Amino acid sequence: MAIAEYNQKLQEHLTNLEKIHQRLGKRESDMVEDLTNLGGVFNLLSSEDKFGPGFHKIGQATDRNALALKELVRGLSPTASRFGMH
Repeated sequence: MAIAEYNQKLQEHLTNLEKIHQRLGKRESDMVEDLTNLGGVFNLLSSEDKFGPGFHKIGQATDRNALALKELVRGLSPTASRFGMH
């Protein structure tokens, strides 16, 4: 009986982890999209004379952040499937 209870609790925990992982993946994907759009705005502002170089640097940093987060999201997907999460 103890093993059956343990298995049930373990399954509940895994189900909760799967739900959390799905929510985080969605939020991170949304953030990648937002950062990509923001980087584009900064890149457009970089054509201004006085503050252009500063906006250009901020745009580059935002683009790198978006790419790194995208890689993180992609890297977490195989981890989730390894533990039976989809």
